[in-house]
Amino acid sequence: MHAFLATRNYQLDFSDTRLHHEIYLTAPRKVEGSNQKTVIRHPIAKAVDAYKY
Repeated sequence: MHAFLATRNYQLDFSDTRLHHEIYLTAPRKVEGSNQKTVIRHPIAKAVDAYKY
């Protein structure tokens, strides 16, 4: 994921208030572990080029 972001000029944007989100597409208590589906969303931002400044 880090390489994918870098090739598109983005970076992860975590902070104390910006964290990842987990979205459960299947009910964890009703579906066996190998069949569970989850979407994990990470906050991203445009990468800042250090050489521009």
